[in-house]
Amino acid sequence: MRHRIAGKKQGDKPVFRAVMRALVEHGSIETSMPRARKFKSFAEKIVTTARKDSLSSRRRVSSQLGADAKTTAGIFKTILPRFRDRKSGFLRIIRLAARRGDGSVRAKLEWVEDKVKTPAKDTKVKKSAKKEK
Repeated sequence: MRHRIAGKKQGDKPVFRAVMRALVEHGSIETSMPRARKFKSFAEKIVTTARKDSLSSRRRVSSQLGADAKTTAGIFKTILPRFRDRKSGFLRIIRLAARRGDGSVRAKLEWVEDKVKTPAKDTKVKKSAKKEK
């Protein structure tokens, strides 16, 4: 019986390690919506732990990822510099069309980057300045 047990099991650790590895290597992945929701909290906890950048945090991240040295190094070298000033909300989930075979809802999971948002703000200012002339 599953009395008072919250959350769904999705082969948690082995699947999440593989998803985290793919996310660090490629920057975004496509998966099902329930798996994306469950994985988002797992990945954000890892990045929050890694933000301290101490020996203890490196060991914790490494143990969570199953001692995968390449992924652990990728988190500390490529991902952390992007999110030094950000406290939370490192990933975004974008809904995609349903999968054709079984109709399950797909999602794209990607890192949130502040660099993408700033040029859009600058272009809006320039357009309004042209209208005033």
